[in-house]
Amino acid sequence: MGKLYERNIRLDSPDRVRLLIARVINKLDEGEISVAEARAMGYLAGKLIDAFKTVELADRVEELEKLAEQSKGRWSA
Repeated sequence: MGKLYERNIRLDSPDRVRLLIARVINKLDEGEISVAEARAMGYLAGKLIDAFKTVELADRVEELEKLAEQSKGRWSA
């Protein structure tokens, strides 16, 4: 399989992954990649989205833990 486009997409955000998925759909529709290639890229894109969600959730939990720790100090005297 060749490159989808001249320029690679930096896959550093869910929006960028969305752009990759759109490119894959277009290339599949144009017959430039096979269904198997599109399926593999879709699967990997989904895994990348899962990783973004996991990191976001971990960051949110960490922030909540910090807030809970700060609140604990205020309420215990």
